[in-house]
Amino acid sequence: MKPSKPQSLPKKLRDEIAALMAQIQESAKMLAAARDGFLKAKAAVKRAKTAARNTRKAVKSTKKRLASLRETLSQVEKKAAKWTRKHSHKDKPGRRKASRNGAVVTKKTAPKRAVQRRKSGSASRSVPMVSTAVVLAPLAAESVG
Repeated sequence: MKPSKPQSLPKKLRDEIAALMAQIQESAKMLAAARDGFLKAKAAVKRAKTAARNTRKAVKSTKKRLASLRETLSQVEKKAAKWTRKHSHKDKPGRRKASRNGAVVTKKTAPKRAVQRRKSGSASRSVPMVSTAVVLAPLAAESVG
């Protein structure tokens, strides 16, 4: 059966078709608006997920950096403590001479003994050497004369 032309249809059917066409157009507009809203919402969700992922990554890297900085701080504190232990004795009266002479006196060493040891060492080093000519001259004069 061939579809008949709209002119040949009764007015009631033509009006009904026109109303349906208007409804279809309205529905198409609503569908387009809904699709547009859905796509915008989808993009917003994607952006939110990306932002959340970036935030998680930033938190993770910041935690790593913080751990690294803590480790560095502990190493610096250890070095500072070591330096303090090594150099703090230089202001104490019993160890002043030893520290000036370059002796590193630990807490286990008795300060007086360390100073005496250093003094005796430096005393033996500071004895002037007598030349052999001065010593042998009187002996030679004796043997000749």
